[in-house]
Amino acid sequence: RTASEDITINEAVIRKGEQVYLFLGAANRDSRKFRNSHQLDITRNPNPHLAFGHSRHFCLGSSLARLEAKIAIERLLQNVRNLQAVDGNGHYRKIIGFKSLVELHVTFDSYPDENFI
Repeated sequence: RTASEDITINEAVIRKGEQVYLFLGAANRDSRKFRNSHQLDITRNPNPHLAFGHSRHFCLGSSLARLEAKIAIERLLQNVRNLQAVDGNGHYRKIIGFKSLVELHVTFDSYPDENFI
């Protein structure tokens, strides 16, 4: 990105024309805002995250994405017990600026509905 105007963020000054690289993989990991900032905690409250952007750049599809995630997580938790990550953190893509899972191996104890997936 290229700054379209001078701006000061906290104490950093970015001048018009300077290039800025956004590291989305660092978003929502600020230890000043989040306790245990590097752990996934879907019960975090308050949760002033930036996953859907901010202000005029806020995602129009955020309500649909939240609803889809809620349904998927509820359905998963209703159909499996003792869901655990096998290797802890999973395997991430090696892309600068983004944090994106390639795979996450899990185990669980029950699978009551054969038509679940």
